[in-house]
Amino acid sequence: MSQELYEELAAEAASLLAEFGQAIPVRRQSGGGSDPVTGERNSPTTQTFAPKGILAPYPSEMIDGTQIVYGDRLLILEHGVVELKLTDQLDVTGKRWTIQEVIEVNPAGVGLVYRVQLRGAARR
Repeated sequence: MSQELYEELAAEAASLLAEFGQAIPVRRQSGGGSDPVTGERNSPTTQTFAPKGILAPYPSEMIDGTQIVYGDRLLILEHGVVELKLTDQLDVTGKRWTIQEVIEVNPAGVGLVYRVQLRGAARR
């Protein structure tokens, strides 16, 4: 397939997610801890991103009880807004989710979407 076709697919994926997706709040904390010289505690900073995405349950035939467990969700997330880290947390449908795996769908180097496996997290 040609590069142009993949670029068209990327634009179509972005358009569909913009129309049918929802904002997915992504929270990323950085910093915090103690200054090793002074011993003072530093407050962590939180960044928030809101890419569009679609959240769905995994089909039962994909749930193996090991890598994908009952209750995990599949998130299709728009490409190019934020590069997810496994330490990011997402707040969707009134529940906090942790990231188990992120797969970038990028045929021929053209980023289309991210496929993200989410697992429900305990609230702190």
